[in-house]
Amino acid sequence: MDRTTKLHQKEFDVLPEAWGHLTDAYGVVTATTSFLQQYPDLDQMNGAQLEEFLKDTPFKDWQKDEIRNAAKKTEKYAQSIGWYKISKCREACRESHLYLTKNGIFIPEPLKIKFQEIDKLIFDALVEHEINQQHDFRGQQRLDESLKKLRTTGDGLLKELEKDVQSRLWDSQQL
Repeated sequence: MDRTTKLHQKEFDVLPEAWGHLTDAYGVVTATTSFLQQYPDLDQMNGAQLEEFLKDTPFKDWQKDEIRNAAKKTEKYAQSIGWYKISKCREACRESHLYLTKNGIFIPEPLKIKFQEIDKLIFDALVEHEINQQHDFRGQQRLDESLKKLRTTGDGLLKELEKDVQSRLWDSQQL
């Protein structure tokens, strides 16, 4: 009886945390891979405005110098911030994946499979986006199979998993 209680308590602790990590990764990746990205027009800024803007960016001094010296500052900024966003996405994906890997033994198998499916969907879309960023396929066919799959099925799978997690946490009969 005591062992069962401890296992259920661990599951009760792990599920919300796993859900939090997964939704963080999903949110940052869908935002970063979105077709609509807006950037300030650095090419229209005067020197003081550009300096003030660059002061609040996460870039190293050498990266700021690259933007200052670029013929197309906005384009250089978009490229640079794109890599910064990808780095943030990778970190969120890594945290989610590691948490699920370490604690998946406390998640019932049907739920664990859904977590893993969404985890893979998110990561595949991120890798595809990173390849597109790296190779700059302007005017050419970009890789988009995983990105499309994330956009078309991701929300539905996440909502389905949310219901399952809520049901598991709130239905005392399942415990």
